[in-house]
Amino acid sequence: MGELEAVTEPEEIRHLTAMARSQPWAGGPRTHWMKLTPVRLTGRRVAHES
Repeated sequence: MGELEAVTEPEEIRHLTAMARSQPWAGGPRTHWMKLTPVRLTGRRVAHES
């Protein structure tokens, strides 16, 4: 659960584009970035004991 907003600052868009570790699943160029700010986290914590 969270708040979603479009990223519009040119510097932030350049940074996100440069740091992206994957490509859009649908293929082709994508220029629209969205930012999700978590409001509430739910679920279970999974920890690996080493």
